[in-house]
Amino acid sequence: MMEPNQSKETVLSKNALAIDHIALCVEDLGETVHALEACGIPAETEIIEGKGIKQIFTKREPHMGVRLEFVERRGGSFTPQSVEKLFRTIGQHGAY
Repeated sequence: MMEPNQSKETVLSKNALAIDHIALCVEDLGETVHALEACGIPAETEIIEGKGIKQIFTKREPHMGVRLEFVERRGGSFTPQSVEKLFRTIGQHGAY
């Protein structure tokens, strides 16, 4: 879990895997979340929103440790604020 004064770089250097996650672009994140739930695929985070962008992460696959990220873009992109929110959210869920 990310400690209050710990940087993203420190967390990544301690927890880096060969592949951490695979990102997939989707048209409708809400619809995707419902489809994942219907298939029994649990989310690790709630929907993380930034200006013109939404994303969610699934729980890590237990054997390989990889998780999926689903991203809906509506003209936005990742910003330092959205990345920080992402790391806070993942840290709160103990998902590192």
